[in-house]
Amino acid sequence: MGHWEGEILLVETTGYNDRTFLDATGLPHSESMSTVERIRKIGDTLEDVITIHDPEMYTRDWQARFVYAQRNDVRLEDYACNDTHRDLSGVARAPQR
Repeated sequence: MGHWEGEILLVETTGYNDRTFLDATGLPHSESMSTVERIRKIGDTLEDVITIHDPEMYTRDWQARFVYAQRNDVRLEDYACNDTHRDLSGVARAPQR
C-alpha cells in the first residue's frame, strides 16, 4: 500500500513468503516481515530508504538506503520478481561515457 506524505512516497509492504532472500548474500527473512519504503527525489537523484521489520529474524528494525542517479538513456519497465525472467541479451546498450 502506498501514499504520499508531502514530497515522500511511502510504500508499506506485507505478505512476503519465506522462499526469498533480502539480498544477494542470502540474508533471510520470515513470513512476518514487513517493509516501509520512503522514496523521494533530491535534485537529480532518487533516494529509497527501506525499513525492515521482522521480529522473528531480527532483534530490532533496520534500514537500507539506495540512491539512484537520474539516467535519461534508460527506460524503466514494469517488473515483478515472480515474472518469468526476460532475456535481455538482444537489448542494445547505451554507449559508455
